[in-house]
Amino acid sequence: MSKASKLKSPPAAFDPKRKGIPERKVWLHNWKRHSGRIIKQWERWEEGDFGKYLAPHPLLGRIHFKELVYFTIYHNELHRKNLEVKKRWTAYEIIPVRTPEDVQTVSILATEIWNEHYPPIIGQEQVDYMVREFQSTEHIQKQIEGESYQYFLLMRGGDACGYMAVQGGPDGLFVSKVYLHKDTRGLGLGKMLHYFIRDLGRKQAHPQLWLTVNKENHKAIKAYEDWGYERKEALVMDIGRGFVMDDYKYTYEL
Repeated sequence: MSKASKLKSPPAAFDPKRKGIPERKVWLHNWKRHSGRIIKQWERWEEGDFGKYLAPHPLLGRIHFKELVYFTIYHNELHRKNLEVKKRWTAYEIIPVRTPEDVQTVSILATEIWNEHYPPIIGQEQVDYMVREFQSTEHIQKQIEGESYQYFLLMRGGDACGYMAVQGGPDGLFVSKVYLHKDTRGLGLGKMLHYFIRDLGRKQAHPQLWLTVNKENHKAIKAYEDWGYERKEALVMDIGRGFVMDDYKYTYEL
């Protein structure tokens, strides 16, 4: 079960679809008015009052007002950060790889990303081998034409800054590649790509997403686990020339 599926649904009274969402100026005015009223009320309380009285919460049940205040602050800050990230996403576009020029763009981008990111993890010699064998235009074209792979580019304006590849199969949708250029990391774009792949998997009626990630690729592992992927097993796969992929397998239930 994914993290998202464990969340409770809010009561009907808190569902914006129930009564409709008011205009921007209306809900901003209401937010400021009600927030100001409750702050003024709490300013008159003594310190001990916040731990004395209980308040109902639609998801958490009855909690002390001190907990409610801290939760509200955290909740608002969390949403502020999420909205900031979502607004940033509007500058980017995900497009399918269709033309030979698109394939070449993927290969060039892959060569740059792999040589920047992977030498400390698997060594330069294995990077050179894997880029040559698995990130070439010929190999990518072969995967698209003969192995049912779907490739996508992440674009900002006319510049490619990331790419993905997925393949449908009996075990679900295999997330073969998710890579971002170093200049776009830390902007929340990995989650944007995850949402795109998740929605694609659901649209294509796959039961799950699955992927493999190098055991020493700690930042990627943390990201996948934060997004709700679950570690299933360790894998060691021979890829030729004496090289192996020493990975973990992760799945994400759809």
